Amino acid sequence: MVTSFDIERIEKVQWQFTKRLYGFTHLSYKEHLTKLGIQSLELWRLHLDLTYCYKIVFGLVTLNMPIFSSFCSLQAREDMHTNCINLVVSALSE
Repeated sequence: MVTSFDIERIEKVQWQFTKRLYGFTHLSYKEHLTKLGIQSLELWRLHLDLTYCYKIVFGLVTLNMPIFSSFCSLQAREDMHTNCINLVVSALSE
């Protein structure tokens, strides 16, 4: 499992690299990312996690473990203003 400490250490590597680029020494980390047109590593990881989750939900990848045991009905629900898919995570047996 990745901890917030791990994320900070990884982000620091990217920050230190971008800081060494010409004209970036006086900028903040967020300004580095904006000027370079890139995302933080944490945001990029979240994007990849969500993309993989999407692929699992719509059967674009196959899992050999029963991590996601069920989904709600794909019919739209009137009481929800979000998407109608709920992931139910079952406990993994050891």
